[in-house]
Amino acid sequence: MDAPEPRRAALDPWRVGGLIVGALVDLGLLYALVRLRWDSRWIGPPREGVEGVEHIPEGWWRWGTLSDALLYGPDAGNWAANVEAALAGRTLDLYRMPVYTYLTAWMTRLFEDVVFAGHMVNHAASALVPLLAYLFGRATSGRAPAFAAAALTALTPALLNSAGLFGVDPSLQLAVMLLVATGFWALSGPWWVVPIAGVAAGICAGAHYLGLLFPFVLGPLLLTRDGRWWSRLLAVVVFFAVGAGVWRLLFLEYPPLAWGDVAHVYAEGVIGSSGKAQAQHGQGLSHAVALVLAQAGGALPMAVQRGLSPLAVGAAPWGLLVGAFWLGVIGPWLRPREGRLGWDWRPALTLAGLLAPLAALEAARAPERYAFYSIPLVYLCVARGLAAPFGAIDTLIQRRLPRWPRGVLAWAPCLWLLSGLIAPLQSQRPGPPPPEEPLQDLQVGQAIREEFAPGDHIVSNNQTLHYYSGRKRCLLQPCANLGAETESACARTLLAGCSGRGDLPYIIEERPQYGFANKPDELMDTMVTTHFERVFRSPGQQRSVSLYKVDRATLQRLAEQAAPGPAATP
Repeated sequence: MDAPEPRRAALDPWRVGGLIVGALVDLGLLYALVRLRWDSRWIGPPREGVEGVEHIPEGWWRWGTLSDALLYGPDAGNWAANVEAALAGRTLDLYRMPVYTYLTAWMTRLFEDVVFAGHMVNHAASALVPLLAYLFGRATSGRAPAFAAAALTALTPALLNSAGLFGVDPSLQLAVMLLVATGFWALSGPWWVVPIAGVAAGICAGAHYLGLLFPFVLGPLLLTRDGRWWSRLLAVVVFFAVGAGVWRLLFLEYPPLAWGDVAHVYAEGVIGSSGKAQAQHGQGLSHAVALVLAQAGGALPMAVQRGLSPLAVGAAPWGLLVGAFWLGVIGPWLRPREGRLGWDWRPALTLAGLLAPLAALEAARAPERYAFYSIPLVYLCVARGLAAPFGAIDTLIQRRLPRWPRGVLAWAPCLWLLSGLIAPLQSQRPGPPPPEEPLQDLQVGQAIREEFAPGDHIVSNNQTLHYYSGRKRCLLQPCANLGAETESACARTLLAGCSGRGDLPYIIEERPQYGFANKPDELMDTMVTTHFERVFRSPGQQRSVSLYKVDRATLQRLAEQAAPGPAATP
């Protein structure tokens, strides 16, 4: 007689209903984040009367603003030139890494313009960061802290500003959050997630040289996975093997990249940020490490203060924010197992590892924008810290009322945090970046193409103009003051540094304040304005730009008018 088949356990309608409601709540919160981020963007055509934008198709204004049609941001011209090189199959720049380069090249096929396409990549990447922040926060801390952190991320002025520039920053922020979300999933999820996290690791490493740090933070954490020791060790090996493979694949079209090149980039960044001399290739790494160690005193509290500073705009006391941050890093009682008061240490270890580079960046005196990757993580720590005591109360209530929805009390402090910060953050919402300077660059670039025959060089330290003009920049040493022979020395310096044929476009900028990279060479400028013709001028409120035509015959005559002196060498 056949034994009766075992009856399946009846589905718990409360559990099924809870899963359905939870999924709907997650979708609603994700939609709310999209709306918050989308409504924070400026979109629309420029005001009437703006010149130099007649070539822009009307359809673009559904997607961006005038600023999105212009190069604006650190290294914008170099990034645009690298994208064009990728599209044309030319040699790529190892300093402009592949993720942003390839994404912009792909987007260019939709918009048929490198500059506008790069801006659209930035806007899309920046909009996805809060969504990934929510997914990571949801997995580690529950819905309320996750939504609070993601909503504040969507409204943070610094991230909105970085999305308006032309450059890699939003792509780096997205790549880091992609690795964070998939990496944490791999810590506690099924084994097949590990290769997915490896792909994210390769993408993160290919987004920016800073992105190389984060796979080395998350990879070793895979040793904490459940399972046998060999399975955990294999997960680490697979993670790094897949990541390295994706990284190499991204660099297939680039010149060979050795670890010495990577070390040089880090050394150059640290030494340059500290105001020291520029690092020589293959040297300076030990000096850079020494600088970081010498400047490490107080770096941790300064990093925490910088990370929390965007939140110091509401009614929350500073001491409460700092205390909530550190409690959130530890994160007790947020994900209790089996209804017990406890501590899930994996999120704590992950957050501590991911935030550790902030102290190193502070000690290296790195530009503030490199720390923007951490903004969603810092916000999550604050929300976790505020929610932690309420999580303990939730657990105690669940002991008496098993149907009590877990995490519901955490909404109280998180909504309090949002209510005090949303309005101040929205009031600081940036408009489109001021278009005066990038529009001037576009106009001067067009004037160069009209006034000059194709040539090799442009005399300017502006990285954008060399893209618009299609010429390389002359890298000149400052002109030496030699009294009566100064003009001759300046002419020889110019001839030696700007080889080739044809007239030279020479750019002179006038502005109230000059940054480190655009200080003028006053002696050279005086020589040019005295002897050569100005062919174009773009006046502005913050900067005026003049274009001079330096013909080589006159330049040669000036170089020979006196006996050679100790002229500056390029």
